[in-house]
Amino acid sequence: MVNWSALSPDLLVQIAKRVKLLDDFVAFRGVCSSWRSAANMRNFMFKYDQLPLLMLAPRESSNRRDFFNISKGVSRQVCLPEANDKKTLSSKGWLLTIDRDWRIFLLHLYSRVRIELPNIKSFEDWDADDCISPNIMRLFFLHKFVLSSSPLEDEDYIVMVIYGCDGKLAYFKPGCKTWITVHPTCSQFMGFSDVFYYQSKFYAIDFLGQLMVCDFSSDNCNPVDQLLAEMPSGLVRTKVIDKLYLVVVSHGVFWVIQRHGVSARPGSNCTTGNSVFHVFEVKLSTNSSSWFEIKDLGNRSLFVGHNSSFSVVSHISDCKPNCIYFTDDFPESCWWVAIEEGVELEGAGKDMGIYCIQDGSIVPHFEGESYHFLSPPMWVERSFN
Repeated sequence: MVNWSALSPDLLVQIAKRVKLLDDFVAFRGVCSSWRSAANMRNFMFKYDQLPLLMLAPRESSNRRDFFNISKGVSRQVCLPEANDKKTLSSKGWLLTIDRDWRIFLLHLYSRVRIELPNIKSFEDWDADDCISPNIMRLFFLHKFVLSSSPLEDEDYIVMVIYGCDGKLAYFKPGCKTWITVHPTCSQFMGFSDVFYYQSKFYAIDFLGQLMVCDFSSDNCNPVDQLLAEMPSGLVRTKVIDKLYLVVVSHGVFWVIQRHGVSARPGSNCTTGNSVFHVFEVKLSTNSSSWFEIKDLGNRSLFVGHNSSFSVVSHISDCKPNCIYFTDDFPESCWWVAIEEGVELEGAGKDMGIYCIQDGSIVPHFEGESYHFLSPPMWVERSFN
């Protein structure tokens, strides 16, 4: 039997340099430690696809997860027992997992590095909803996870999350024993919907469209927060099923994506159908902000869901310009439908596709079925850090 791990390092480097596709490069890295050492980014000479992978819902009784390449229309299976039976979120090529013992880990998809974070029980008022079953608690407690930088290259990374029924912000820094809740001093916020990292600052938006910045660049141990802008009342929807996402386009320019779900049936507050999106550009001036709806994202495409929101340049990533690639990040909908309709819980994952900003049309990015109550499909960015 051939011992592939015994190949010389020089030969492995030469082979790695001839690999043209990122997916093949990832597979090359997964053979063994010597192959992974040879396959680093300086030996990958081809421009790689910016498109993220769609991590599909887990298969029953399997440690493997399917990752769908939306540009090629093919899936690759990855053995990922670290994510089995766990609630997962993603940011910058890392997964955040929550297991049945309330332990939280960071997991880098490509290197398989795993970092343990403080337990869920270290959150402020984590047990406020102690009447809820553990499985439901795992589903609802953490809503969003955003990394400031890769822990593999920056020992001062920050993890920011949105948690709890009230949509609070909390963060972790290496050396912390607990999660530290952010208590905004600038305004009364109505539950945060999304958070985005940009140039040493976290920007967060709540369900009423109030935009706040948390600045970690000062020497102060705690971040300095400031209210930056408020969505005009005429643009604010009052239904709880709306979600807002946030992307920083450039200094002082933000895109706020408003997602409004389609009701499961007339008169219902539950959402299982396709979404409608509106994108607003927010420009900040010295004492005010201007909000206006845009119908042209230029050469950018947006990716939203159970991932930290981000944009890619469409002409170098083989994706549709002026579109929003979305996955189902509202698992509460299937829970509510089950309660209202008295049916078995089928799982989240049905509300996903590609939304065209120009005409409001929706086409699928994945033709198959991939539903799961705890871990529906989500975007995972490609990262070798």
